Amino acid sequence: MDNRLRPTRSGLFAIELLISVGIFIFCAAICLGLFSKAESISSESADLNRAVNEARSVSECYKACGGDIDSVSMLLDSKADSGCIKLFYDDLWNRVSEKSISSFNLILSQKENGAVVTVCSSNKELLSWFVSALEVAG
Repeated sequence: MDNRLRPTRSGLFAIELLISVGIFIFCAAICLGLFSKAESISSESADLNRAVNEARSVSECYKACGGDIDSVSMLLDSKADSGCIKLFYDDLWNRVSEKSISSFNLILSQKENGAVVTVCSSNKELLSWFVSALEVAG
């Protein structure tokens, strides 16, 4: 007589169910990783956008004052230190007075034909550009 065990339908269903749950868990793990990376990219993009806005604002002040660093410092309510203005910002891009509690800093340093605006976070430089003091209208 034939004494072999025959697979039952419920056994095959359980194996199929385990495989489908495993595939679902694998896909869910990939999606969670993508959402986490998207949040990180969004945060970096928002910081870069704010850095550009703040640098543009300081650049326009520099142009409006004709390149006079003392006038720019009065306009920005800060102090000029040897041809350099430093502004400090917290995590939400609110101005703070101390470097020790800042997350971002903006430095306007005067050069011979203009100035360089640099915005840095606590661990890297976000942007840097040259600003000409005089705009020539054509």
